[in-house]
Amino acid sequence: MKYFKYIFVCVVAAMSLTAQAVNPVEEADSLYAEAMSYKTGNGVERDLDKAADLFGRSAKLGHMAALRELGVLYLNTRQLMKALEVFDEGVAKGDTLSYFYAGKLLMEGRDIVADKQAAVGYLAKADSLGFAPASFYLSQCYAKGQGVKADSVKSRLYLQRAALEGMLVAQWEYAEAFLKGDDRSMAQALQWMDVAVENGSRNRFSRTYCSAGTDRNDDFYVYMLGKAALVEGDSVKALACADTLRAHGWTEGLTLRWLAAGEKDDKLLSEAVAAGEPEAVVLEARRMAEGKNAKKAVKLLQPVADAHYAPALCLLGQLYYEGKGVKKNMAKAVECFSKVEKLGLLDIESARMLAECHRKGLGGLKADPDRALAIENNAKRGGMQVLEMVSGAEKEKQ
Repeated sequence: MKYFKYIFVCVVAAMSLTAQAVNPVEEADSLYAEAMSYKTGNGVERDLDKAADLFGRSAKLGHMAALRELGVLYLNTRQLMKALEVFDEGVAKGDTLSYFYAGKLLMEGRDIVADKQAAVGYLAKADSLGFAPASFYLSQCYAKGQGVKADSVKSRLYLQRAALEGMLVAQWEYAEAFLKGDDRSMAQALQWMDVAVENGSRNRFSRTYCSAGTDRNDDFYVYMLGKAALVEGDSVKALACADTLRAHGWTEGLTLRWLAAGEKDDKLLSEAVAAGEPEAVVLEARRMAEGKNAKKAVKLLQPVADAHYAPALCLLGQLYYEGKGVKKNMAKAVECFSKVEKLGLLDIESARMLAECHRKGLGGLKADPDRALAIENNAKRGGMQVLEMVSGAEKEKQ
């Protein structure tokens, strides 16, 4: 009996020691932390070779962050074949970052054999997973015909995706893209420029449009001046800007003149709506919704909302929320409002409605009072930063 007790105690002790010695997750984390120390020189002398060895050992134990760090380390030290091998391993595991870097390496073919077809597949996969840098990179490829046939439509689509995912440089470039081409729109350019400024491009906007010695007179600046003049109640200046824009073939000039002249000449607004000018469409749809044509308002708004114009999405969401012109549909309302919230452009009324959906668990949402409160607190109040900056710059010149 004593013999069996002895055996039992030994087995338990051995199992305990084994459990302590073999814990892959803890070992992987420990190796990763040590690798980061050697990579950054935090507490030890910086040693990238040592870091690479430790990252590799951690990655073999299933640590995905270590695998990514190893690939990027090889990339930054120009060991491109090794980097590709690591990212290929990440691709096999479905890692988003690995799809992006493997695609980029195969597209550029620096020190490795390029494979454009595989590259596009990898980059498209990263894009489909919502990785903004992949969307932006594909946009540039299609714009320049780099590795793919030049395609301005695809380039614009991928640029939009990167902008919607919050990539700052993409938001700026997407704003500028609306100032040229067949589907040009100053209203959209203004919206996206304001989003870029809100997210961190304030200094860039100031240098481009507001710095001392900057004497801008291009059409987009004139448009911003006119919109700022409207906010300040300077109808004379707004009318002058509107006429300049009309003379240069911008339909926004029609909308601006209609607003500056007291919203009296409906022929101007109708002409702008017929041309698909986003702000004019929203203004007309709002008038319809307030009257007896809410159904027509929904139909009018849909294409502009599909183009991610925030005021159109807000109004369409409100109509779905209230059931005006359409069957009441909280899920549709939440979808519209959520797209605008992501851009940081949710107006106070739309924020109230979306918050109510979160508070009560409407439209397929789980009830979440804290989320509801955050939405209300983050609603966009006041005017556009870009208009305030342009107005301030003009006053300094006087």
